[in-house]
Amino acid sequence: MRDLAFIVLFISMLPAVFKRAATGVMLWIWVALVSPNAYVYSFARGISFNKFAAIATLIALFFDKTKRKPYFDTHVILLILFFIQLSVSYFFAISAEARNDEIYDRVSKIFTLAIVLVSLISTRLGIHGIVLAICLGLGIHGTLEGLRYMATAGGHKIEPPANFGDNNYFAVALMMLAPLLWYLSAYSKQQIVRISTRLAVGINIAAVVGSGSRGAMTGLASVVLVLILQSKNKIPVLLAVCLIGAAGLSLTTDEWRTRMGTINTAEEDGSFMGRVAAWKMNTVIAFDRPLTGGGFGVSVDPRVHDAYRSRFNSFSFFMDTGTLGGPLEAHSIYFQAFGDTGFIGLGLFLGLLVTAYANIRAINRMAKGRPELAWASDLATWMRLGLIAYSVSGALLSLTYFETYYVYITLISVLRDFVQRQTKKVEETVQPAISRSRMLAQQAAARVG
Repeated sequence: MRDLAFIVLFISMLPAVFKRAATGVMLWIWVALVSPNAYVYSFARGISFNKFAAIATLIALFFDKTKRKPYFDTHVILLILFFIQLSVSYFFAISAEARNDEIYDRVSKIFTLAIVLVSLISTRLGIHGIVLAICLGLGIHGTLEGLRYMATAGGHKIEPPANFGDNNYFAVALMMLAPLLWYLSAYSKQQIVRISTRLAVGINIAAVVGSGSRGAMTGLASVVLVLILQSKNKIPVLLAVCLIGAAGLSLTTDEWRTRMGTINTAEEDGSFMGRVAAWKMNTVIAFDRPLTGGGFGVSVDPRVHDAYRSRFNSFSFFMDTGTLGGPLEAHSIYFQAFGDTGFIGLGLFLGLLVTAYANIRAINRMAKGRPELAWASDLATWMRLGLIAYSVSGALLSLTYFETYYVYITLISVLRDFVQRQTKKVEETVQPAISRSRMLAQQAAARVG
């Protein structure tokens, strides 16, 4: 019954997609994040709803008369160049063929979605639609898992859908979601929506804590610190953080507290030292193949690992990691990009991240003193917190090809383009009026003279 109900719901959304292609982007993002296959149990389990949403959106894009040409800012250019570099790394990969094909297929869909996003979303309504799609897609998972964790007083083990990987990746996704939920609460007219979204923020943060991810907790601590520093009323915010933190800790188990305690003794923790070993191995591979890297997931491939084992200790600037074990995930967005795609890929990946922060700063600068653009400045400021969570937590996790991140930074680019167009429109309207007023004043002064 659940399978049939969701299929009917999905099909009922398709006419709206063909009527307006921008709706298709929202459906595409929502289906990709909500992962409906995890909630159906029968014949619908084998249906690729994400693929159907993507195809419907691309068909609608072709016939949509309201679409515009994709703009080309620094973000879009870097995005295209990064995909080209990923393609080069894919074709010259030395990593396992099956994993290489799987990740390249995934990133191809991600970058297609990003280009479609900049082609179809150009209004405030469209931007809010994307924010809502992300919140509805991710929020259902975080809210359900958070409620289970709270209901069992910390006894429930967080279990994310398969498309999010493990609990570490899921926790980072929820941290990127929380700022968007809070933004919706600030700009929703209905009180029930404002209350619901604020409650959802707390529940999702509880799910982050319950994930037991040390990388996610490091990112959460960074976000909280930035939130306190950028707040105008630091004392109330600090008190609120302390109260929420104390309530959160009361739900944790002894095992959780012991695990978090290893953050302070990193050099004695085998898990952390394994991460350092993975960073070293990716560095060795990148220096050997600086232009292409080793291909997707190269450090996980046992053949590649054995081939580079003899060079492992050639980089003395890393701390001593002891005896080299078996193949490991990169455990860092930066070292993963380095090992997989080489120096060029790492440079482009960092360029995208820096550009996202620069776009947020540009949005705040252009929106300053313009009440009609205050919402854009607020959205950018909140999204910066999500970006910080990814930047910090990603230093300890393999999230280089994380779909949520690329939707996030592309939405920031779309928001900057919107603010820039609105600012230019106002200037084009006001400047002639100012010039005409000055001319009339000069003429009046001449007559008086």
